[in-house]
Amino acid sequence: MIFPTVRTLERLRSFDSVEALFAACASESSLWRSCPRGGLKAGAVVRCMEGDPPYGELRLVCPDDQVLHALDWRTTEAVPLLRNVMRVTTANGGMMTGPGTNSYVVGTATAGFIVIDPGPASARTFNVFSRQPVATFA
Repeated sequence: MIFPTVRTLERLRSFDSVEALFAACASESSLWRSCPRGGLKAGAVVRCMEGDPPYGELRLVCPDDQVLHALDWRTTEAVPLLRNVMRVTTANGGMMTGPGTNSYVVGTATAGFIVIDPGPASARTFNVFSRQPVATFA
């Protein structure tokens, strides 16, 4: 079955009977709205619904529903989120940091940059920041 069919069947499961479903449909208003977003994980397309953890990031970076954004955690390069915002994840994954500490680089080459929550002071973290060409952050 295709993704929308699966989600529709999951929603229909909440009705006790066909009559209950028909009664709900009689109002002529939408019973639910759904706008799944697609992303890439390990090179394969994955679909995320509003309650799925990656949904917010996909909504932010692909507002037109394109399937362009990789959801794999990357600790060796900055990940573009918005025009002037990049995320750098440090490879210090654990119980308190999940996949790693997320730092955010905000700004442009002409205006300058600020780093929000720069993460642990380590050579590995510094290397990720220093490897990024300035154009990447512009």
